[in-house]
Amino acid sequence: MHAGPSEYGGPGRLYILEGHAAPGAPSPIHFPQSFFLLDEAGLRLDYETDENGRRVRNFRAPQANIGAAYGARNPSVCTSRSEPAQGRPTLAEAAQHLICSTEGIADGSLYLLEDVEVSEIGEGETLDASYFPDIDTAHPVFPIRGSLVRYECRRENGDNVGMNCVSHVGENASGDCYKTISGEWNCTMSDLVQRTSEAVAPPKWKKD
Repeated sequence: MHAGPSEYGGPGRLYILEGHAAPGAPSPIHFPQSFFLLDEAGLRLDYETDENGRRVRNFRAPQANIGAAYGARNPSVCTSRSEPAQGRPTLAEAAQHLICSTEGIADGSLYLLEDVEVSEIGEGETLDASYFPDIDTAHPVFPIRGSLVRYECRRENGDNVGMNCVSHVGENASGDCYKTISGEWNCTMSDLVQRTSEAVAPPKWKKD
């Protein structure tokens, strides 16, 4: 994991993550997926590669027609991620927070979710910042289960038009929802045994 060179505002360090699992067990992908860095304002330190090949800071802010270069729909626009203020989110709220936490541009790729369903939310648990660096420990963490399809799309070029994405189908996904120190919900969910397909079409806006 490279946090960005110092001339672009990053700490200029290379972080190597190592996870271990028992023989025959699925790969421990939850460990590297849960690790990220924060800046002094508590915002995720994230970088992407722009159209000129230069690494720039990605603030995950809404942009106009950002999906056009990928032949895909735009990431979902979320007006608020603060509800509920207290207690457990509903299934619909958890699904929406999951989409808002995941969709966007990262390191030059467009990440989108389709067919998201949160089917179960467990009892709240007390966890500390060793699990989630941006967690507000005054609020419990809620385990979630469900299913989703995650797309990772590269920019379209002459060779990959209409088949520039990789899809990951998670039929038995699990993860967590928690409140961050900025007061927003962050939800993650993935399947340790997912079905991956390459050279697939990017998601489009669905017609009513």
